[in-house]
Amino acid sequence: MERRKLESFNDWWFTGKVPSDLLQPLKRELFSQVFPQLERRQVLAITGLRRVGKTTLMYQLIQHLLDVGVEPTSVLYFSFDEAVGELSDALETYRETYGVDFKKGRIYVFLDEVQKLANWADQLKRYYDLYPKLKFVVSGSESLFVRKGSTERLAGRICEFFLPTLSFKEFLEFNSIEVKARLSELRLKQFFRRYIEQGGFPEMALERDLGKVRRYVRSSVIDKLVFKDILALSGIRDVELFLSMLEVFATNPGMYLEYQSLAQQFGGDRRVVKNYVMWLKEGFLITLLANYRKGRIASLRKLKRLYLADNSIITAFHGPIDEVLFGKMVENAVMNALGAKFFWRNRHEVDAVVNNIPIEVKYQPKVFSSDLKGLREFMRKFGARKGIVVTRGEAKEVKPTEGKIEFIPAERFLLSPPVLERKITMVGHVAMSRQSPK
Repeated sequence: MERRKLESFNDWWFTGKVPSDLLQPLKRELFSQVFPQLERRQVLAITGLRRVGKTTLMYQLIQHLLDVGVEPTSVLYFSFDEAVGELSDALETYRETYGVDFKKGRIYVFLDEVQKLANWADQLKRYYDLYPKLKFVVSGSESLFVRKGSTERLAGRICEFFLPTLSFKEFLEFNSIEVKARLSELRLKQFFRRYIEQGGFPEMALERDLGKVRRYVRSSVIDKLVFKDILALSGIRDVELFLSMLEVFATNPGMYLEYQSLAQQFGGDRRVVKNYVMWLKEGFLITLLANYRKGRIASLRKLKRLYLADNSIITAFHGPIDEVLFGKMVENAVMNALGAKFFWRNRHEVDAVVNNIPIEVKYQPKVFSSDLKGLREFMRKFGARKGIVVTRGEAKEVKPTEGKIEFIPAERFLLSPPVLERKITMVGHVAMSRQSPK
């Protein structure tokens, strides 16, 4: 690899700092979780949808290392999104040019869009095992573990952190609104409506023109993800079907996913439809919730509900947003804020279950006692003593015989979801950081 190419990615070797135009003044909530892990042995993987700020987060981590005294030439960054090559090409050019000894002293290696590197897991594993002093931080716009065997090859060696689009709190901060300040309800609702309609891509946080948001999401996120990333990995042949499925999903957030019905609707094969859904999920465009059961394996075999990973994807496929769709988008935003994995459906249903707490979204003028049937049935069946209703404006607490049900206005709920904390949990042999229930 040419020395110039490597040096073009690493200005701090000469200036001692990351160029200011590569750094956002605000740090995402995930930053505070990731930087304490920089001294751990494991590879750190940052995954998420295109344009959510993974590269910016990596640059902020690099600047953090420089700020605490790490030698600039001990930090290497390389992007496989802009340059294709072997990992060995970059590392050997780096070693030969700067006389770096991988066996002495800590070397930090940041690899952006690593999924575009052929056999990335094998290449990473080889260097990880040979050189304990190398600390790898990698990013990917698709699930890094979708390729068969990647998880097994890196078992015990990698911690994955998922970077979502902006939370409502982050959206306010990007708009220079101090969250700790006492915002008037009117001002909070104004920003809430903007957030619900335009979603949480950082580059669009200050944008007020929904037409520009639509064009940005279609061209910079969806088209690039599909045509530049997913097609290269998946072998998908019918791009028109793939995009048509995404459009149907964007029109019906919260829909029940029935593969046979979808196959009939599109005149396709059930297996193809199921495969395309998997790629939409692995590309972080959609999320799937399973029907809650006591046994997780049983849950995975049951009916799924489908949501979009960000409300801007819904907006990208729509013209004017009416109140019915807006209510569905509120529900979609709540599911993403919760990082929900389960809904529940029996005689009645509950939109989400987090840590055995049932949560129902009722974005309507008034919530009636009949709207609580699902929550109360769940609470009786599973012994839950608390339920939550996310409302359009009602804020109160009711105490049926089953326990306590708290009514929380949607904008207040999204500002600080009361059932969450972010933490690292172990999934198999791979550490994952997700929005996790308390």
